[in-house]
Amino acid sequence: MRKLQMWDLASALVFLMGAVLFGVPCFRYEVVTPLSGLGALVAVVGVIMGLVKVRCPCCGAFLGALVSSKRPFCPSCGRNLEKVLR
Repeated sequence: MRKLQMWDLASALVFLMGAVLFGVPCFRYEVVTPLSGLGALVAVVGVIMGLVKVRCPCCGAFLGALVSSKRPFCPSCGRNLEKVLR
């Protein structure tokens, strides 16, 4: 479970970093700069990282955002993720 939570947090942080890199130059200078283009690319990488890494180890279904121990079951196959990931 920790590994899924770590990947979920990492992808969210990468997306947030990209969103800040994109948003700050756009709001400050009101034009798209190369830095904001890089930020958009980093944000897309964060989304793709979350879609690829936050998956059920049994069936491969996407688990959704914010994987938590309060919902330790896969919504697709119903397996208990805490038991599978030990």
